[in-house]
Amino acid sequence: MNQKLTPQEINKIQNLCFENPAKACAIAQIIIDTCQVASCSTVASIKRKSKRTIQYQAKRITGIKIENRKFIPAFF
Repeated sequence: MNQKLTPQEINKIQNLCFENPAKACAIAQIIIDTCQVASCSTVASIKRKSKRTIQYQAKRITGIKIENRKFIPAFF
């Protein structure tokens, strides 16, 4: 993936995480809520499809990965 943040922006985010982790987590949660991303299993239950189908489709959908778990837009 192309780098979307400058080194200065990355440094600022990293400093925020170390200085105020609670605030950094709150900001991350707002971003996740705004992007309306959900785990593959949650999307599968919303769309009433199998988890494997959604996991297969998730490979080509822009989303985020957290600890090797893919989170995709809930309404793709």
